[in-house]
Amino acid sequence: MQTGLRLGLQGFGELGRWNHWLPAAQQSQRAGPALHWVPEGQRSLSLNLAYLWGRTYGQRGDMFSAQLLLDF
Repeated sequence: MQTGLRLGLQGFGELGRWNHWLPAAQQSQRAGPALHWVPEGQRSLSLNLAYLWGRTYGQRGDMFSAQLLLDF
């Protein structure tokens, strides 16, 4: 994994049960920009940050997501 900072996109969506989708007004979709950072000299450590906006089960659903990853 290369070190440095990368910009990307992240998104999530829930349609309902696989055999019975929810009506469109009740489904959830969120998307937004994401940052992925691997510190110099730390190829087994990385940080993902994202701010997502959209709808969650029919209501506004903004969300901040953070993940600290350690590969072993």
